[in-house]
Amino acid sequence: DKYPYINSIDEFIYTLIKFEEYAIAGIRKKGLFKITSDSYTLLFKENSSVDLLNETVYRAIKINNDQIALSTQNSGILVFSSKGEFIYSMDEGNALDANRIKNNTVYKLVFDAEGELWALLINGISKIDINSSISIYEKRSKFEGEIKDLAIVDSKLVIRTDVGNFEKELDERFFTKSDKVIPQKSKIDEFNSIQNNVLPKIEYQGFIDDTLRIGTMNGLYKVIDNDEPLQQDSTFLDEEILSGQVFRFHQDEDEDVWFRVQRKIKLFKKNYDNKYWKSEVTLPEITKSDIIFNITSYENLVWFAGYDKIFELDKTKLSGYDTSFKTNITEVFINRDSLIYAGFGEANNKPILSYKDNELRFAFSAASYKSPDLNQFQVFLEGFDRNWSPWSLETQKDYTNIPEGDYTFKVKSQNVYGAEGSIDEFYFTILPPWYRTWWAYCTYILLLFGTLYLAYKIRLNQILKVQRVRNRIADDLHDDLSGTLIGISNFAKAIAKNPDNKTQKRFIGLIEKSADEAKEKISDIVWTINPIHDEWINFLTKCRRHASDILEAQGIEYSLEMDENIPGQLEMELRKNLWLIFKEIITNITKHAEAEYVLIRFKTHSNKLNITIRDKGKGFDMHSIESGNGVQNIKKRVEAIKGKVSLESIEREGTSWNIEIPL
Repeated sequence: DKYPYINSIDEFIYTLIKFEEYAIAGIRKKGLFKITSDSYTLLFKENSSVDLLNETVYRAIKINNDQIALSTQNSGILVFSSKGEFIYSMDEGNALDANRIKNNTVYKLVFDAEGELWALLINGISKIDINSSISIYEKRSKFEGEIKDLAIVDSKLVIRTDVGNFEKELDERFFTKSDKVIPQKSKIDEFNSIQNNVLPKIEYQGFIDDTLRIGTMNGLYKVIDNDEPLQQDSTFLDEEILSGQVFRFHQDEDEDVWFRVQRKIKLFKKNYDNKYWKSEVTLPEITKSDIIFNITSYENLVWFAGYDKIFELDKTKLSGYDTSFKTNITEVFINRDSLIYAGFGEANNKPILSYKDNELRFAFSAASYKSPDLNQFQVFLEGFDRNWSPWSLETQKDYTNIPEGDYTFKVKSQNVYGAEGSIDEFYFTILPPWYRTWWAYCTYILLLFGTLYLAYKIRLNQILKVQRVRNRIADDLHDDLSGTLIGISNFAKAIAKNPDNKTQKRFIGLIEKSADEAKEKISDIVWTINPIHDEWINFLTKCRRHASDILEAQGIEYSLEMDENIPGQLEMELRKNLWLIFKEIITNITKHAEAEYVLIRFKTHSNKLNITIRDKGKGFDMHSIESGNGVQNIKKRVEAIKGKVSLESIEREGTSWNIEIPL
């Protein structure tokens, strides 16, 4: 019964906002009501410029302890005081946000963690700088043209543009056409000291604490006396003011001094002993690209004039920043095109990537909307980078040629106030290439042991081969020399037993012949095993010399046709057998063939050596001679070196040997 409007079942209460000692209820088609524990008061006045009775109000939100904002269907955003007085509206015609309020419809208002107000519109969402310490006045604020100057005239802010003059009350948000004249600035007299001192380019001249100061390209100077040299001003202990570009400065009613220096706004406050201390102030609305050519103030308001906009600062709203915000990894790409993480779900699900996918791009953002374009980021790839990267405005980071291993990508952010957001992380693993996997290393170990075993076998075969060579040399010495030496021994014994001089001479001749044969055999063995003779040219030379010596001694004509460039090395076993084969054939010709002419030919073809030895002699019967020891020895030696041999002989025409040896 206390609240009939509220108790009515037909009424729609769209908001109930609590203040310290009361609450405000918004009832559709009825207005705003101040509610206490025992009463209610209608705050809406029918003679107000805003007709809430005929407006559909969707939501209301408390801006601060003095103001509330309503989202409406047809009037955009309406701002009232806690007493129910209309303050101003933001609609399609005068909204200051870049995302215009389409059709004047605002469905909902909500504050984020940083105190930024967001509006739900027909065409999306829009950030409304309703609580900002700075208001921005552009051409939409009912002034036209390029700004030339501004000043306070009759407690009103007046700006002069190239179109005309415009003014606004200090508590209003918009300008109107004006005929007021901006007063001329007091002219600062020229003084000789400026002319007598070499100064950088002068940017601005003005008074601070009744002392003339000069802003230059290289710092701030002060004038003590016109006849004395200028002094660099050390009143403000700031490196950029001491040596940077001091473009503008202004001392307000509180004796605080504002500087536009190095494209930054800096504030210095005066303390109890008349010294200045720098107060950290961040005005993200005034960017480095905004050229500020004038600063003026009145009471708690400070204005910064650019060429196309005016920034109005309410000093009472200046405060620090202690709101936390998140840093988010929004996307992760492989090779810059394959998306593996889109910012949803748990980023800690550790993907395992193949080595060919070791190029990653990380995109990230910060949930701080105080001039989000000025948010900065640091990144660190744990396991790859040594330290955090420098702060940067870049919102993505590329990594290439990442080695195999486990990694954690970390990113942190910093907003325009210098506050740092939380650290976001993304874990991933890069697998090694196939040649650095565990099974590859097992293969390497097996190959290593296989190689060592092969080397062992090769070495063992070499030792056995040397041993076999030694055995063959021993066999050759035994077979070839033992009989000869035994014969020499027997001949010597026969000489001792037989005193007959003629018989002794015969035995002495046999001893000499046997000794020559033994010498020749030893010489052949030594020549065969000497590695100096591994070249084909040495072997061919020996064959040529041997054939010419024997055949010429027998008066037999001969022809030698030998290729000089036979490829490869002549191994000892092959050299020995070829030499004995050649020597055996030549010896047989001289002893038995009664040859008139001998052809000796060494030719190479298709990686094979073809040896032809043909004599023009008496020949022999193949059936009766084929089983002889000499022919069989030659065939066995050819087979030992994996060759082929053919023998043809015609009585009274001659004999031909054809031998084919693989190289």
